[in-house]
Amino acid sequence: VRVSRPTSSMLRHLAHPGPRSFLAAGQLRWCSGKVAGRDVVRMPRYPTLEPQGMLRGMDYIGTVSFGFSGGGLAALSGMDLLGTCGVGTLTALGGGTIRDALMLGKAPFWTEETEYVTIAVVSAAAAFAAIHFQNLDDKEAAALMDHPAVAITDTLGVAAFCIIGANGALKMAMPGGVAILCGISTATFGGMCRDVLCRRPVRILHSRAELYATCAMAGAATFTAATALGLPGGATTSMFIAFAVACAARTAASTYDLKLPTVRPIRVAP
Repeated sequence: VRVSRPTSSMLRHLAHPGPRSFLAAGQLRWCSGKVAGRDVVRMPRYPTLEPQGMLRGMDYIGTVSFGFSGGGLAALSGMDLLGTCGVGTLTALGGGTIRDALMLGKAPFWTEETEYVTIAVVSAAAAFAAIHFQNLDDKEAAALMDHPAVAITDTLGVAAFCIIGANGALKMAMPGGVAILCGISTATFGGMCRDVLCRRPVRILHSRAELYATCAMAGAATFTAATALGLPGGATTSMFIAFAVACAARTAASTYDLKLPTVRPIRVAP
């Protein structure tokens, strides 16, 4: 077997690795627009009292909230139980599915963590049951969807989803911009699919309601930037800061009815 001698370019590459090279363990940096390193959030399979396990718990809460609200809107639009469960599940899992399949090029997370499908389906079915068996009219059902508990859990879900989405991209050494987009998609694209199927104006594209996708973007961008800076405490610190930013942004938007400017008011087709 003939082995060629190392060339000068090969030796230079060994002495000065390319921009993808990692720093010492636990450190991260921007490299050619990419965050490289290993200090990212590694969640356990199920919720625990550890910081990463608490993020998993917030992820579960968000899945319940998104499944319930998505299922409720589907039921109000006239869908049957199957349609309600389908739309509710898509609302809860659609963002992460789009992130994994289209952006990160891997199997959707719920193909392995199948408990998410169960959580989403049960939550959507619960919304259908609450509206159907209590014979709620449109006004009462809308009030149920706007209940403070639904709003609070939705806020927690948006914060958790945007962090998990950005974290998934950073684990694969994706560029920072892609990480932010993954965070936004995880938190909002499921709702976008819900609105399309229910024939409603897409919430994240219209100022019909207060800021939503912008809050997810703030959380994902904060997590990505904090991870790149390598703050003391590592990924746990980045996670807590980003979670607080996303929750604060969503709460402020809801409290003060903050919206992005539009040229013309939205027109809803009859």
